[in-house]
Amino acid sequence: MNLIPRYNIKENYNHHPHVVILGAGASLAAFPDGDKNGRKLPLMNDIVRTISLNEELNALGITAEIIDFETTFDDLNTKYQGNAHFEKIKSKIYQYFRELEIPDKLTLYDKLILSLRENDLIATFNWDPLLCQAFQRNRHIKRLPKIAFLHGNVFVGMCNEHKSTGFINCTCSKCENKFEKVDLLYPVTNKNYTQNEFIKGEWELLQTNLEVAYLITIFGYSAPKTDIAARELMFNVWKKNKTRDLGEIEIIDIAQKSSIQANWAVFFIREHYWITSSFEQSYLSLYPRRSCEAFASSSLYNDPWGDIESFVGNSLSEYHKWINRIIQSEELHDIDNANPLSRW
Repeated sequence: MNLIPRYNIKENYNHHPHVVILGAGASLAAFPDGDKNGRKLPLMNDIVRTISLNEELNALGITAEIIDFETTFDDLNTKYQGNAHFEKIKSKIYQYFRELEIPDKLTLYDKLILSLRENDLIATFNWDPLLCQAFQRNRHIKRLPKIAFLHGNVFVGMCNEHKSTGFINCTCSKCENKFEKVDLLYPVTNKNYTQNEFIKGEWELLQTNLEVAYLITIFGYSAPKTDIAARELMFNVWKKNKTRDLGEIEIIDIAQKSSIQANWAVFFIREHYWITSSFEQSYLSLYPRRSCEAFASSSLYNDPWGDIESFVGNSLSEYHKWINRIIQSEELHDIDNANPLSRW
């Protein structure tokens, strides 16, 4: 009996998506030295110093060092909605992220995007534009994954008239007007994921894919206390997934393993999870564009794959040549299903 109806062993094709969920730790891992111009990727615990928010915070009566920016922001949002100094904080955050630029060399985000296929999804909580910029410079490769922006993004816009979305430097295909920027969902405890039309659509895209996902990768996202609603939305759909008993969750994080296990235990099914501190040891890297096929072959048919020979170098154009060897097999499969997807 085929336990996963949408996995065809003869075609070596798994129609279930691989869903990747990104948090701030993913951008930090991808750009440890900062962006193209050396500007640092801020985390919530150092965002005040990185973006120089002390002047505005002092004006609101906050002079002590901030350890937990998320809690502080939530308190400010309750007390100072519409206040000029509070609005300046939000404006400076948006502008700082908007000015970040991806380095010219091959980055981890290039590898991430190219390691997935059009059936897969990357869902990011991050505001920075670097994943978008990586997607845009790789889009000529075609067959790239979908992206959902769960908290908005500085590089994404929307045509309010035609309800279409796209990168901020593009235009609506119907009216050819430039996309208008979307609001960022800032770190407040009581987030409403249905009030904003753009955010609602992004969450619906994630939920649709989580319900049928075979692999889930959580990369640099710890589900902080201001994301309680997000955690519940994800779990309520994941527990409906009919293949989750056979699927796998992998977590890429530098935190202590025991802490990660405790944080995500409710999502795990028995021992169907894998924790690593390195992207290079993930299914995404070990089995690029074949992660779901490789896992199904190993777990269902006791036929583990050997690892692909790793790419060496930091040239994006050379990486395109390397990954195209794998993509060619996908194109042949599209022409005739009798051509199974190559392992490598």
